[in-house]
Amino acid sequence: KNECEWHDTLDYTEAEQVYYYGVACDAQGRVTSIVMPNNGLEGTLPPEIALLSNLRVLNLSENRIYGELPPTMSSLVHLEEALFAMNDITGTLPDYLDTFTHLKKLSFVDNRFTGVLPDLSHLQQLTHLDFSNNMELTGTIPASWGDMTALRGLFLSFNGLWGSLPPQIGDLTNLRDLRLSGNGFSENIPPSLGNCMHLKNLYLDDNELT
Repeated sequence: KNECEWHDTLDYTEAEQVYYYGVACDAQGRVTSIVMPNNGLEGTLPPEIALLSNLRVLNLSENRIYGELPPTMSSLVHLEEALFAMNDITGTLPDYLDTFTHLKKLSFVDNRFTGVLPDLSHLQQLTHLDFSNNMELTGTIPASWGDMTALRGLFLSFNGLWGSLPPQIGDLTNLRDLRLSGNGFSENIPPSLGNCMHLKNLYLDDNELT
């Protein structure tokens, strides 16, 4: 057994679909997974996180992490899951997220991010994106998000977003779940949304759409 590895069973959760808990390493002893949701962790994410350059899974949801994401986190280019739901992280969503081309799940729901939504057009493998409940996130949905064609779930409810929905949203033909409630979206719902033939859940309430 690898001495740097320890884990326990974590019950299935639909939102994040994680089955394990703890730290996992590869055969060379390099940390590949840190899964510690609801673990009572408190403080800022240290810049030394960049030393874990082989990290694929980072789940620190439901802790007390605050402050901004460190710029050095941009080194974690092998990340497949980055889950930070229900913390107190501030600052803007960093542009380097678009370089995490292996990402499949990205969640910052229930934090305190500000600014606008970044370009994420290079995240071709992303299936789950949740920026809900960051009430000071503003601006529009970037048209380039239409390039994230693997998306199955897009969650942007209860932010400060506004403007029209880009017609490129119809390019997300794998969407099963689209939740945009509680924003300031306006104008017409784009007809291209009809291209999303697999949609099972669509929430557009508390906007000014027609």
